[in-house]
Amino acid sequence: VRVVQAIVAPPVGVPLEPRAVAIHGIDGARIASEGVPAAPFLRAFAGELRAARRAGKRVVAHNAAFDVARMNETLRAHGVDDERVEADGMVCTMRAAKRHCGMRDRRGAPRYPKNEELYRVLTGRDASADHGALHDAAADARVTACAFLEGRRRGWWT
Repeated sequence: VRVVQAIVAPPVGVPLEPRAVAIHGIDGARIASEGVPAAPFLRAFAGELRAARRAGKRVVAHNAAFDVARMNETLRAHGVDDERVEADGMVCTMRAAKRHCGMRDRRGAPRYPKNEELYRVLTGRDASADHGALHDAAADARVTACAFLEGRRRGWWT
């Protein structure tokens, strides 16, 4: 399992969204002190994803469609238009787990589990207690990896 995390500043002229700052705890001061240059990091990250898939490695995300859409928006916004990430072939633990979890929405219809819900179903433990505050890229990736591995052990996905 490989986890990659970096703080990337928004494109010039794009303000930080207060809701995102509240969720992730990444504000302008933190970006200034811990941030990495966006384009080189994003280009390298997209390249790693493609290389992993070419090498037959599984790329896993809890909500692959959402994550890939945000990644592609970020690539475009930072002028890395020649890079693109594809969700095809990724393992989406959220979608794959829906039929196994038995979770229901308010109307009683089956619904997708949140990452922390899936983790609890598969491990019986609290994700944030085990891996740190959620909505941190590394913590979320560790939770997803653990859920993926436990789901694979149970035969939920191959």
